Parts: sequence; C-alpha cells; structure tokens
Amino acid sequence: MKVKFQRMALLGAALFLAVPSATAASYSIVRSFGALTNVTGFQPLSSLVQDAAGTLYGTTSKSEGNLAGTVFKIQPDGTGFTVLMSFTAPVNSTNSNGAKPYGGLALSGSALYGTTHDGGSGGSGTVFTINTDGTCFTNLYDLGAGNDGAHPYGGLIISGTTLYGTTQAGGTGGSGTVFSMNTDGIGFTVLKGFPDTSGGLNSDGAVPYGTLLLS
Repeated sequence: MKVKFQRMALLGAALFLAVPSATAASYSIVRSFGALTNVTGFQPLSSLVQDAAGTLYGTTSKSEGNLAGTVFKIQPDGTGFTVLMSFTAPVNSTNSNGAKPYGGLALSGSALYGTTHDGGSGGSGTVFTINTDGTCFTNLYDLGAGNDGAHPYGGLIISGTTLYGTTQAGGTGGSGTVFSMNTDGIGFTVLKGFPDTSGGLNSDGAVPYGTLLLS
C-alpha cells in the first residue's frame, strides 16, 4: 500500500508540473476581420486547415458590396494574408460559382476543396476546388437538383480522391443529406437522406450542420 501511495504522489506531481507548461503560450490575435467596406471578407464560421509548410487556409462567410465570402490564406504569425477567391453575391439566388462558404476547407496536395451555402445554378450551394496559390478555381458541383440536398453548412472531408459532406436541407425528406463525390466532380452520391420532421420527431435525426469525421 505504501508503494502505491508513492506512485500516486509522483503522478500527481507530474500532472501539476505539466499544467503550467501546457498553458505557457500567450493568447494573441493574428488577424482581425471587420465590416465597413471590407472586401477581404468577415465572419469566418469554420476551422482552418494547415499545409506541410505551415500556411493556414480558411473561409469567410460574408463580404461587403457585391461580394459574398472569401477563401483566404495566412501565415501563423499573421503575415501574408491573401484572398484566394472572392465569391460574388447571387442575382435571383443563382450565380456560377456559389456564395457564402460557411464550412471549412479540405486539403489534398496543393488543392483545397470546400462548399458554399448559397448560389450556384440551383441557388442551393456548390462544391468547389481551388489551388493553394489561388489558381484553377472550379465549381465542381451545383447542389439542389433532385434529391441531392441543399445549403451545406459544414465543410468537407477527403479520403483519397473521394469527398464527403453534408447538407442541412433538401434530399428525399427535405431535412438534409450525407453525400460523397469524386474530387473531379463526378460520381455524386447521396449516402443518406434525412426524413421529414414536420411532426417534430423521427428516428434518424435531421438537418446536419457539422463536418463529418472519417474512421
């Protein structure tokens, strides 16, 4: 019993010493977003993704004027902030590239993949790709057709050449979907359509807002 007590005491001391070390880093703001004729975007709603060189990539959901969100990159020390893509506000709910990217980005090599909540040819959002240097922006898929789902809120995840995501509306039951598609824009597949919740209850849940986790 005495040996066990000594081991517990040593473990407690190690945890106590680890706490100050873990919290030693100081809080600092590396980038402030704001409105007032802001064409660089504001209201980022999602997490960032980081490449092997340390560069951070993210999205903002809004911009001023006729813009509707951005894709940006920035260094961890706050330098090098660059807008890679500015989305234009839809006219009558539609446009060619999408608008208001609420979700975070998925990174594979030098390519970023993301979703927009609005815009696209169906007015229900898009799946897009853009290179980390801001070139080769491509609208891979327009959501809203048939039972594909509409208005994605969460970001994408990637496995090999397959993207996975969610929509928080549309689908067979009108309450969102889980979908997969290839990184080249083909093979869009609805993996799950969430049922209608007009009665207040269902067995599967509804309206998925978050990003998926892959295991």
